[in-house]
Amino acid sequence: MTIKFNWGTGIALVYIAFAIGMGTLVYICVKQNIELVRDDYYTQEIHYQQRIQQKANTASLIQRLEISYDRANALVDVRFPEALRNTSSVMLHMYRPDDGTLDKTTTQTLSNNAVQVNTKGMKQGLWRLEMTWSCNGKEYYQETVLNL
Repeated sequence: MTIKFNWGTGIALVYIAFAIGMGTLVYICVKQNIELVRDDYYTQEIHYQQRIQQKANTASLIQRLEISYDRANALVDVRFPEALRNTSSVMLHMYRPDDGTLDKTTTQTLSNNAVQVNTKGMKQGLWRLEMTWSCNGKEYYQETVLNL
């Protein structure tokens, strides 16, 4: 028995190839890992007005924070201006956009108007350093992009 290749057979083969292709794409999409920026993004959205005020407070500072990265010692050094010398502690969040499992959050106290973040053992690439602190009853927030 031989199968004749005619228009009907060609159309059937196109439909079968299309179905197999769509099935493959659905399988690949289901296996794709989708990470949210934050697990609690609904809560973060509710408090976003507070974040806007913190950014405005930071923008109103006359002197800016000095942030430098020492690649040799794997340290990020953040120097605060004299106007913020009453700051007791700073919450630091090292945020990795492509892999949330690598994020690190620490709270540090100021030493000589500065804090240092040790980056030894951290994956190289793009990071965001998010800092939150309060001084004299005002809350501040600054986000800096780092390339380790």
